[in-house]
Amino acid sequence: VTFQVFYRRSRLEPLDRVPDNDFIIDDSEDGEEDDMFDISSENVVIPLEEVDLCTILRTFKEEHISDDQISIICIRRRKLLESAIKAISRVTFSWTDLPQIEFVGEDADDMGGPQREFFRLLMIELQTSLGIFEGKAGQVFFTYDQAALEQRKYFKRGNLIAWSIAHGGPCIRALDPSLFQLMCGQEPQLEQFDSHVLPDPDVQSKLKQEKKSLSKAAFKAIFSYNYSTRGSNHREAEEDTIFSWEMVLNMIEDKVTELRFEDLLIFVTGADEVPALGFPRKPRIDFYEQEAGQRRLPYTSTCAMCLYLPRGITEEDKLHEMLFQATRDSLGFGKV
Repeated sequence: VTFQVFYRRSRLEPLDRVPDNDFIIDDSEDGEEDDMFDISSENVVIPLEEVDLCTILRTFKEEHISDDQISIICIRRRKLLESAIKAISRVTFSWTDLPQIEFVGEDADDMGGPQREFFRLLMIELQTSLGIFEGKAGQVFFTYDQAALEQRKYFKRGNLIAWSIAHGGPCIRALDPSLFQLMCGQEPQLEQFDSHVLPDPDVQSKLKQEKKSLSKAAFKAIFSYNYSTRGSNHREAEEDTIFSWEMVLNMIEDKVTELRFEDLLIFVTGADEVPALGFPRKPRIDFYEQEAGQRRLPYTSTCAMCLYLPRGITEEDKLHEMLFQATRDSLGFGKV
């Protein structure tokens, strides 16, 4: 699956040309990995308008890739990845020179074909070699390998991918689609994500737990209610509020609000799920009297694990608005 990627730049100002010495692919051992692309801040326009990735790459290629400066790259097919790494590690190597590929033992002038074949084979090698990816074909993820990180294997592979893309070659097409969307700042439908594509069983198990959301029944079972005496005016007003509370819970269950059961649980207890050993005591819902002419939001004590709701709320929309504001404007621990 290939997703369209857009970036944003100014509608009013053109993309300024950046001098060649201000755009650097840095492979020095002392360089920071985040400085791989170093763009001079003096010449960069703050992005505002969406621009597709192809336009950005084409503009970069036109401005920075040389057509008359050529680097001869000698490649051994059986050691293609090793040959590529040795080529980019030479002190005379330039990222912006046009690579002219010479396969050892083959007589062919590189008029574009050998270069395209080289980058295609290189991207295949990157997906399968040196253990920086894991998972099923077409759904790979980055490995968690501290030794590979210290040896700069991830950074070096990123250099090779950038080299291919900058010269019109392909990128790797092996990343899991959901991972690719997340890396591009998009929002995949993670509810549909198949955790079985993850190679680590422990990660699978943790992800399944993360994806489990509280149901209305499970959320209601967490709480007890501190009602006033049956038949009293306070009790009547409290039942009005609890009916509105039930309607708000229905709204959450039907996903017609941004409010979640986990938000309310965090607001009341500080936790977003019931601990494995349970809470030390049952969280409860209590009530308070709304002063005339005042609008006091629902509040909590996370230590006492008690949610205080105003009596006499007969409109679920009003209670929803109050709860939404209270959870979003919460100041943290203690009473809010």
